[in-house]
Amino acid sequence: MKFICDKDILNECVNTVSKAIDPTNVKELLRGIKIDAEEELTFFATDNEISLETWAEATVKEKGSLVIDGRIFSDIVKRMPEGNITFETVSQSEVKISGGEVSLSLLYLPSEGFPYMERVEDGKTIKIYSKDLKNVIKYTVFAPDAESSMPILNGIKFEIKNASMRAIGLNRYRMAMRNQIIPETGIEYMEFVAPAKMLGDLNKILKDDDKIVTISLKDDVVMFEFERTTVTTRLLEGEFIDYNRLIPKETNVKFRVDYDKIAQSVDRAAVIINYDDPKIPIIFDIKNGVLNIDCFTKRGQIHDKISIDTDAELKIGLGAKLLTDAIRAIDTNEIYFEFKDEKSPCKIMPVEGDSFLYIVQPRQL
Repeated sequence: MKFICDKDILNECVNTVSKAIDPTNVKELLRGIKIDAEEELTFFATDNEISLETWAEATVKEKGSLVIDGRIFSDIVKRMPEGNITFETVSQSEVKISGGEVSLSLLYLPSEGFPYMERVEDGKTIKIYSKDLKNVIKYTVFAPDAESSMPILNGIKFEIKNASMRAIGLNRYRMAMRNQIIPETGIEYMEFVAPAKMLGDLNKILKDDDKIVTISLKDDVVMFEFERTTVTTRLLEGEFIDYNRLIPKETNVKFRVDYDKIAQSVDRAAVIINYDDPKIPIIFDIKNGVLNIDCFTKRGQIHDKISIDTDAELKIGLGAKLLTDAIRAIDTNEIYFEFKDEKSPCKIMPVEGDSFLYIVQPRQL
């Protein structure tokens, strides 16, 4: 095998597929990136649960296929000089990599036995703009609990109905829901639960543009295709929690607030808590048309207040990280807060529409 490829292009391809590599995998092949040099270069990596493939144009002098250690190769490519990089096998186990005045060699493995990418054929298919899918993932992927004893809660549930997509992530303490209009699918209903970790990695690859992402689903596999990249993953098994039961139906306190004001106030309180004990709550004390925001720690305390449009009274404690995560996942100028009482969850919603819903369980004062 021999090819010549621009360093930036090579680096982008290697970084993309590296997200599917587990460097601790006991199988040496699965710690590597498979490179196929034909008319163009194809890069492939998998851990047998998540697979990533991307391709790039290059000058291929000699065709071939091999597997090279993903972590070492990635680190080397990042540190190569700008410009073209030449990649050439010099024996049955060694490859020479050169660029500018730099030349080095690495060992490689034959590609025989490397898993094939499991593609979705003849499944249900929908299309979504890259920027919209990126937002849906960004604003829900923080909510699942990676330490949960229920594997299904390590994922995001997607629900597709005709021209709408809903994504839900949750754990014992919070829930994040995002609604997104998508191009008409003609699908009456479709759902799946994808691993949150994979979606987080996918979001690092997606671009904030109007390019189309095709999502295909069949049996226990979902596939995302966009530009030159394909991502497949096995779906999480089990029954997802009935999230509708977690949404409070009764409301005794409701007010709207300027996003920047509440975000800055909560962020200041969270700083003090983070230097003490994360279990310390941020206190919302609502009375006389004012939202008083307080926290009391061994290192100090803070008091802030924001005028709001309610005559109701309520004092409730909320987890600092839970609250800040939810607020950071909001992209509107004003938001609604809703409460039933001091022992019931807090609801955070947009003033107009239903693009998102965040639920945060209260903390005991």
